[in-house]
This record gives sequence, structure tokens and C-alpha cells, in this order.
Amino acid sequence: MQTSELLIRSLENISVIYFFISVIFYLFDGKEIITVYSAYWKKLLFGISFGMLALLLTETAIKEGTSELSYSLIPIFICFYLAGPFAGMTSFFVLSVTDRIAFSFFNVTYMLVIFMFLIVLRVWEKRSVKAFSIVLFILIFYSLVLIFIFYPTAIWKPSIWIFELFCYLSSVICYFFINKQRIYFQSHLTLVDESRKDFLTELYNRNYLVKLIKQRDAKQKRYSILLLDIDHFKKINDHYGHAAGDTILMQFAALLMRKTSGRNSLVFRYGGEEFIVLVDETDREKITKLAETIRVAVETYPFILSEEKKIAVTTSIGVSFKVNEKQRYQEIINQADEALYKGKAQNRNQVVFFDEK
Repeated sequence: MQTSELLIRSLENISVIYFFISVIFYLFDGKEIITVYSAYWKKLLFGISFGMLALLLTETAIKEGTSELSYSLIPIFICFYLAGPFAGMTSFFVLSVTDRIAFSFFNVTYMLVIFMFLIVLRVWEKRSVKAFSIVLFILIFYSLVLIFIFYPTAIWKPSIWIFELFCYLSSVICYFFINKQRIYFQSHLTLVDESRKDFLTELYNRNYLVKLIKQRDAKQKRYSILLLDIDHFKKINDHYGHAAGDTILMQFAALLMRKTSGRNSLVFRYGGEEFIVLVDETDREKITKLAETIRVAVETYPFILSEEKKIAVTTSIGVSFKVNEKQRYQEIINQADEALYKGKAQNRNQVVFFDEK
């Protein structure tokens, strides 16, 4: 094969690799960046997709005498970097069981050595293009050494060196742009997340509450609203200062998050010293237990203003339920608000349901 033809075919393969990796990247990232810590089902699908891409590249392998020069290992290597060893080995397994050449003893042994090398280095934790380039250079050198040992006559062919050079350059270029996409996507996710969060407590804010609760109304889902108010918060601000008040709000928010964790609920700062717990549950007994758990936790928690100063804080909680399809979120919140103020009028530090007279 002439050098010019090899270059053209290599560029075609590189274009295919970048296009498919970009598509796979956006299909599977969704609302979070895929990493070694992602759910196993997600890494499994990610690995399968990269394995199918590797298989496709075996069909576009470049013929060189009796040998085939394939770029199929590039997506596997990049998959390993993006999502860790489980996804990377899944992609190679897909290629191995679907391609008789990839399943040869030499190729399996070759890849196992590479995988062990990547695992020892924990490459998924070193995502810089520089680190990627250095590791890839070592692996390319490893490939050339094996060619020299097992195929000593082939090592002097210009096509082998051009192929290895393009393997290196194409991998680095693909990873560079994919990494840029990851950075931009992560920045986008960060901005979206920040737009949903209250800057002080880091809870979800009122706007995001309205968005989520409207979605539940549109799908005719049932839910409960717990509207919480910190009792006598104005006195805390007046006596200790607004900085102390902010400290109380942050500790209160953190306590709410701990006590509602794993209960099919989300916590929001509704405004000022008011908070809302949105629960995808309308069982009165379960909601009562949750509300009382929160109330007691607040009552017994030592809120810290400084090393020397701790104060007691209580909360009043108004609870309402969405019990029929015609109700909308504002009505449910208003009902919780009415129940809350009944509780505040009855000496505070209690849970009141909207239907209580």
C-alpha cells in the first residue's frame, strides 16, 4: 500500500472514531459526567458502545500484505480513560467475542498487559491530555517492541511506522477534543446546578421547587408538602446578628438533608427561614413519622454559633397532601402554610396537618 493511500485511509478511520465517540459521549452522559464512579449499568452500556465502535473499525482495517492494520484499540483505550477498567474491559470483551482476530491468544495477552499497566497507573484519575499522551507513547513503544520480537521483518516497513504514528496522533487528538467536551459539559452542569441551588444553604431553591412540582402535577402524581419555619428566627437575628442567623440557616439545612436522606424526598429553601420538604408519598403514617423525626431532631440539636456559644432552636411544620388530580401546587403549598401558622399560633414546635381543625 502506498503511503498516500495509507494516510487517506487513516484519516477516514480517525474521522469515524471521533464522530462515534462524540455521539456516544452525549448519548450516555445525560445529566452527569461518566466516570469510574458512575453506576455499573451505565458503565456497562458505555463499554458495550465503545466495543461496537471497535468492532466497526475492524471492518475498515487497512490491508498491508497478509496483515491488517486496525484502529480498533483506540476507542477501547479512550473508554478505559473516560470510565475506568470495568467499561474498558467490557469494550474489549465485546470486540473479542465478536471478532476472531481480536480473540487470538496474542491479542488477548497483549491487551491484558496493557490493562494491568493502566490499572496500576489508575489512569482514569489523571485526565489531562499530557498524562494521556505520555501513557499512550509508552504503549505505542510497547507495541513496536512486540512487533520487533515477533515480526522482525515487518518492523522496517514504513507503513508500520506511519500507522503507529497515526494511532498516536489520532488518539491524542480525539482525547483532546473529547476532554474539552467533558470540561464544557461539566461547566454547563455546574451552572445548571447553581441555578437550582440556594447560595447560602446549598439546598434547592424556590424556582426549582416550582418546576419539579409542576412536573408532578402534569403527570398527576401524588405528593406531600412539609413547610417548615424556624421558630422565633427574627429574635435570633436581632439578638445575635445576621451572621449568626445565616449560621443557623446553614446548620438547619444540613440537618434537614440528613433526616430526609433516603426517604424519597427533596429539600428546598422556600424563602427566609422557611423550608419545604417535597415527599413523593401520601401515606399519613409515614409522613407523620418523617415530620416528627425532623421536629425532634431540630429540638434536640445543639446549634453552634461559636466554640463557646450554642443555642436551642425549634421548628413548626405544616403538612398538606395532594389527594386529587384537580389540585395544583400553589393550593397544596397554601394549605401547608395555613397548617404551619396554626402550629405557630399554638405555641410552635409542633407538626400540624392541614385537615386538623
